[in-house]
Amino acid sequence: MICCCSVTGPDQPRACVPCRHGDHVNCQRTEPIDPDVACEHMDFGSVVEVNRITQSDGGPVIAYSADVKVECAHCGEQFRFIGVPAGLSPAHPTVSVDETELRVPIRPASADPDFGLGIPGFAIQVVERTTFPTEGETPL
Repeated sequence: MICCCSVTGPDQPRACVPCRHGDHVNCQRTEPIDPDVACEHMDFGSVVEVNRITQSDGGPVIAYSADVKVECAHCGEQFRFIGVPAGLSPAHPTVSVDETELRVPIRPASADPDFGLGIPGFAIQVVERTTFPTEGETPL
């Protein structure tokens, strides 16, 4: 059973975690969150938003995507998705610029494999330059 365990007070954040105190609902955490001790990130919360993509308001659905965010249920620290390019694509997963939101194109199992591939997207690429452009040279 899931319940909301929280610590009250101006300097103590609320943390929703699976109940470890039995089958209580709205029970209170007894241990305060200490900002000087690293959180072990033992419990997590996630939000998944499924988007229906249309070409116009009220038009037929041409694609779906799922946006996923994960955070520690105790300290609230957001988790970053590793190894995924930043941007938005109907063909492959991408992440937000800060890497805290995974954007995944999805389709119903009964849909054709090319469902949703005709929509536009964008990509973000970080380019490191070791020299600055000289006069007359075109910057990147």
